Amino acid sequence: MTQRATLVGLLAVASVVAAGVAAAVVARAWMRPAAIEQPVAFSHRSHIEGEGLECLECHADAAKSPWAGLPDIRDCYECHKSAQTDDPNEDEAVRTYAREQRQIPFVQVNRNVGHVYFSHRMHVATADMACDACHAGYAEREEPTAHPNPDLHSMRLCMDCHQREGASNECVVCHK
Repeated sequence: MTQRATLVGLLAVASVVAAGVAAAVVARAWMRPAAIEQPVAFSHRSHIEGEGLECLECHADAAKSPWAGLPDIRDCYECHKSAQTDDPNEDEAVRTYAREQRQIPFVQVNRNVGHVYFSHRMHVATADMACDACHAGYAEREEPTAHPNPDLHSMRLCMDCHQREGASNECVVCHK
């Protein structure tokens, strides 16, 4: 084969690969699910930076169960019984849930597929991992979670961390 034919072949392959990558990027943007509307406005930043709360103060179940959980409405009410925000509707929404003795029905946005097992307790309590190892940037978030975080569902990300930390990468550890 001539040098020219080889170059033309390489350019053809590169064009096909580039078109495939471009198509995948466009498809991912089009396939992004609609934003999930949460029942109340919520700012991690104001709770963490403003109030000095730690993740486990609100997500206490993360240290003792597979799920991180959410705070009980009574815990939210302790602060929100008096004005905490510039928007009186936000505080009133929390007070209404508390008066009605109902938990705030936040919609779970990140969920593993059925055959993937993840335990917050194993990562938080046993491995002593900081929450931001997986949930980077949440401390700065001003809005409630509305879209799934694709990084939380990345097998490669998990396997890389397991390898770095000396944890098992055997399939049965995470796949049940």
